[in-house]
Amino acid sequence: MAFGQSAPTSGAYATWVSGLRQWARDSSTDLSGLPPLTAESFDQATYDRLLVHVQEAVRTFMERWSGQFAQASARIGTVHELGAELIRLRHMLEPRLVLAQLPAWPEEIRAALLKALRADLVDIQSDLERALAQSRARGRSDRADTDELVAVARKNSFVALLSTAIEVGTPTPLPQAAAMAKAAPMLPLRGQRRILIDRPMPTDPRGRNA
Repeated sequence: MAFGQSAPTSGAYATWVSGLRQWARDSSTDLSGLPPLTAESFDQATYDRLLVHVQEAVRTFMERWSGQFAQASARIGTVHELGAELIRLRHMLEPRLVLAQLPAWPEEIRAALLKALRADLVDIQSDLERALAQSRARGRSDRADTDELVAVARKNSFVALLSTAIEVGTPTPLPQAAAMAKAAPMLPLRGQRRILIDRPMPTDPRGRNA
């Protein structure tokens, strides 16, 4: 049974918070039964609190994924292994896309979650390619090896995850919507540059000033 269908009397907010916490612990949790939200479902303060839970759930998910990334980085020894691990790691990011695309979200929040995911994937991909490019000395043979590694990373790009995204309509602009002022966790790439793993989200899906 989809999460939320078994607790119809608990209240929409409590059901969403419980679902997000369960998803953070186990990203295979089915959230399709969560009650649909509209711009008028909650007041601004309640939406602010709900989005804090969303960001915390995403942060927990990405921290767990980052651990898998670090383990994979330590054991990759060949170009073939690199390609296989990148495919596996991209597959592990699919629950975040599912969360972002939940039909129960108001359109503004769904669009913001997809935008944040896209930005994170672009950063992860960019930093991965940079780390691979800098991982070897720049001799003739080493350069060829490095180019092959970068080519494999591009062939198995994390950004390709978005090719399965469902297109959504253009949301109503959120003028002067305040961003969450929480420090984002960072993901180290084998001692190279560190990358952001989550993004600020609008705190008021109704399009009013925060």
